[in-house]
Amino acid sequence: MKKWIRTLIIAAGAIAFLLFAVFGAWIWITRQPYLKTRGKITVEGLSAQVEIFRNLYGVPHIYALTAEDLFFARGSTPIF
Repeated sequence: MKKWIRTLIIAAGAIAFLLFAVFGAWIWITRQPYLKTRGKITVEGLSAQVEIFRNLYGVPHIYALTAEDLFFARGSTPIF
C-alpha cells in the first residue's frame, strides 16, 4: 500500500510540474511585446517624412513623397 501511495504522489508531482511549465510558457509567449502601431519613430535613411496610418481594420496605409521612401517604410527594396 505504501508503494502505491508513493507512486501516486510522484505522478501527481510530475503532472503538477508539467502544468506549471506549460502555464509559464503560455504566459511568457503571450506577454511578448507587440509591434509599435502608435506614436512616432525616427529612423535614418529617409529623404522626407513618411506617414503610416492604420484604418479601422488595422490595414496600414503608407504615404511618402518618393518611391524610395515608400519602399523603405514598407520594408522592401524597389524593383525598378
